[in-house]
Order: sequence, then C-alpha cells, then structure tokens
Amino acid sequence: EISNFAKPGYEGKHNLKYWNGEEYLGIGPSAHSFIGGVRFCYPRDMKSFSIGEEPMTDGTGGDEDEYIMLRLRLREGLVFREYYERYNKNLPEKVIEKAKLFEKQGLVTVTDASIALTREGFLLSNTIISELI
Repeated sequence: EISNFAKPGYEGKHNLKYWNGEEYLGIGPSAHSFIGGVRFCYPRDMKSFSIGEEPMTDGTGGDEDEYIMLRLRLREGLVFREYYERYNKNLPEKVIEKAKLFEKQGLVTVTDASIALTREGFLLSNTIISELI
C-alpha cells in the first residue's frame, strides 16, 4: 500500500477494503461508510450522533475510474481478470497503452495480467494515475 510502503508480509489490512473498492460501515461521529454504491457519513460532533441524527450522503462511488485509482495504490496493482469480473468488460485498451508509455520510463510494469506501479512509480502515483484515467 502506498500510504506506508510496507515490507512484504507486513502490509496493513485495515485499508484493503478501501483499495479493493469493497463496502465498509463506519459507526460514530465523523465515521464514513460505503454501501450499495453510496457514500455517507455521520455528523462530526458526539451530541448529534448520540441523539440519532441521520447520516449525510457523501456522493456515489465504485465506478471504473475510482477502482483503477484505488487498485494502483497496491503493490499487485490493477489485475485485468478482477476488473473484468467486477465490470463485465475488459479494461479499456487506452489505459493499457498509456501505462506502456510509463513502463518505458520505469514507472509502471505492464504484463498480460496486470498493470502495477514500480517503486519509482509510487513516488509519482497521483500523476500517473490521473493520466491513466
């Protein structure tokens, strides 16, 4: 995971639900959730939460661009088979072609099965990811 550059076997597991685009439920003041393609959060203050104030919607999520962005935060990267299983279509060829340009610079690895950032690519992840999507 980019946020901590963990050694193999010592990766944080907490954020994997986010990076894999899975649903999660947060409970408590300021807690955020993502369920059924909808994001929502509770008010920040304890009083509002304790009296049962309803959570506020925080937009939608889970689209293809978001999934690409989140998966590229992981060492294993964007696995084509998993993308297909999630969206019932292949990763757009233009994403793969753009990734191959970054591969020539040593920032991305492209195989028949996946696209992943290299160690150097992680340092420029925001730029690379924005170009890919």
